[in-house]
Amino acid sequence: MRGYEAQCSRENCPETVFLPESNPLQPFEVQPYPPTGTWPLLFVCPLCKHPNTYTRDYFHPTDRPDRRLEDAVYEGLWFLTVQCPENNCGLLLRLHTTASSDSDAVDVARTIYPAIQGFRCEANHNLNPENRIAVIQQPVLVG
Repeated sequence: MRGYEAQCSRENCPETVFLPESNPLQPFEVQPYPPTGTWPLLFVCPLCKHPNTYTRDYFHPTDRPDRRLEDAVYEGLWFLTVQCPENNCGLLLRLHTTASSDSDAVDVARTIYPAIQGFRCEANHNLNPENRIAVIQQPVLVG
């Protein structure tokens, strides 16, 4: 399977995130990543739980075996939508991670929640966990 890969930004973490090519094909450099439609990609490393903010520049083309063809269960890309808790802001953020395709949404959320404070909304507000952060959409498997 053709796609794009980026390394976790935490030093010594071997984890990578893989984004399959879109279908139909669209230029990676120009289009938002189709399953989520967002750049930068806000990603929580499933191994070290480090928050990563990826732009397209972090990704390089690569090939991986397509395990979806042979296995009913595969590593999938998930996202959770939260709302910035800052007064009068309300911007939405999609926080991504990878997990098994048969994972429970609650378990995926448990991977994402501890890293929320490492992200900022587009207005540059910290997502302070002391403020009530509204979960707009529970984790969804997108690919």
